[in-house]
Parts: sequence; C-alpha cells; structure tokens
Amino acid sequence: MLQYKMQMEDRRAQLESERKERRAQMELKARKLELDMERYKVDHEPRRPVMPGASSEQHSYNEEKCIFATKKLGILGYVVGGGEICPDPERLRPLRELPVPRDKKSLRRALGLFAYYSPWIYNYSSKVSPLSSTTSFPVTKEAETAFHTLKQDIEKSVVRVIDESRPFEVETDASDVAVEAVLSQAGRPVAFFSRTFQGPEKCYAAVEKEAQAIIEAVRHWSHYLTGRHFTVRTDQKSVSFMFDKKHKSKIKNYKIMR
Repeated sequence: MLQYKMQMEDRRAQLESERKERRAQMELKARKLELDMERYKVDHEPRRPVMPGASSEQHSYNEEKCIFATKKLGILGYVVGGGEICPDPERLRPLRELPVPRDKKSLRRALGLFAYYSPWIYNYSSKVSPLSSTTSFPVTKEAETAFHTLKQDIEKSVVRVIDESRPFEVETDASDVAVEAVLSQAGRPVAFFSRTFQGPEKCYAAVEKEAQAIIEAVRHWSHYLTGRHFTVRTDQKSVSFMFDKKHKSKIKNYKIMR
C-alpha cells in the first residue's frame, strides 16, 4: 500500500512537471506572437489612423492601390527614397530596347526620349551633339558612341533631394557647342542644366561663353537661389572680368549685360 502511494505521488509530480513545461512553452509562444504583432504594427500601423481619418473627412481610398510604411515610392515615372530621386527602372524599358537610329524617324524618336531625361544627364547638350547633328545614315561611330553613352547615363542617373537647410553651389562650364551647369549641395548634385549654343552664340569668345553659362544657370535656378547666399564655381578665372563694375563699359555682348 505504501509503495502504491509513493508511485501515485511520483506520477502526480511528473504530471505537474509536464503541465509547468507546457505552460512555459505556451507563454513563450504567446510572447513570441506578441512581439511579432508589435513588429507588424510598426510596419503597418500607419494606415490604421489614415483610413478612419479619411472616412471622417468623406474621402475614400482604394487600399489595394495604397502603399504604407515604405522606404521608396514610385511616382510620376520616378522613384523617391533614401534622400534620392532617380528614374523608375520599369519606365526605362523602352529606353533599354531602343536600337541605334537607322533613319530620320528613329533618330527623332531617340532624340525625343533623350530630351525627356536630359535634366538627369550632366553635359547633356555636349553629349547629344553628335546625334543631333546627324544628317546621313548609317550614323557615324561618334554618334553611335554618344547614343550608347546617353543610355548608360540615364540608367545610372540619380540626384539628391533638395535640403532647404544647406547652401547651394552652382558649378558652370562652357564648351564650343553648349553651356552646362550643376546645382549641388554638400558636393552632391540636385539638378543639371544645359543648353546648346545657337547661331552667332557659337562665335562668342571663350570668356563670354563662360559668363553666359553662369548667368543662364543662375536664372534657370532662380526659384532656388533668390534671397540666398550661394557659391559659383567656374574653371575660367578670367570670367570675373565680366562681372567687375570697372570693366562694365568694355563689355560688348549686350545679351550677357542684360
């Protein structure tokens, strides 16, 4: 009888131990589930106050077309994220498949596509010059090289999002065929500008072309630069002559003086 009681007590102790172990396992699973829910809320909770708030203002949204708690957002053909803006890779498919122009029609198509992405390409006007000046087919080796270079530049193009708290820098340059400029902050480009010289502009002296690059760049980005202190950088030191009041009467380029 005593042996039977001891066996029963051992059995109860074993069952109690098993119950405690199961309880500990269940608590561990519950805690893990709670942590998973907290992580889910961090990633998805932003939409919870948005939808009721929108409903209270009598606005309706299609949740299937809404994106919440994302680090990158595709909008209007571009991808914004991580403080950078770049063309949407999905929208670049026609560009990737674009063949080398074989006639005037395909050349116009290529130039139109490149012109659309020109704000993303440094020295665009100079780079596209061999293509835009093409009059015969097949295109020259120089024009074909320019074609592939432009495609690669667009694929890799990216600019920083403008930070209103940082000063701007305007870096300008001028070649025989175009003016070029880069607007940057902390050494990172935020915008590009270029324009091809037309008619008599090609006959300007080098210093006048450099001065015109500065003037056109500042005018082009006046909405960013007006009322701010900014730095202008140029590789032509003598261009300072153009902006010296003592020499104003000696400047004969009235387009620049305006």
